[in-house]
Amino acid sequence: ALRVTALRADHRSHRAVHHVDLEVRRSETVALVGESGAGKSTTLDRIIALTAPDSGRVEVLGQDTAALTRAAARGLRGRVQLVLQDCAASLDPRMTVA
Repeated sequence: ALRVTALRADHRSHRAVHHVDLEVRRSETVALVGESGAGKSTTLDRIIALTAPDSGRVEVLGQDTAALTRAAARGLRGRVQLVLQDCAASLDPRMTVA
């Protein structure tokens, strides 16, 4: 499960993401779509704990990503799957959809 609350992310000199709220339950699939520069990749970077949000909260599988150590964040990324633009190159055949 995923819960994003009031996520804000600044990118260089501008606000890339402002007040994103999102909840994805187990077994649900969600697509983020939008124009180039809309903040999709920035949002995903924060969700998988590559970069900390400037404000707001991200919980993945019940864990607050802001509280994770680097090792724990790496472990969490091993349990989630992002499918980027080239889905054939993005899917891990060892992971299941649950």
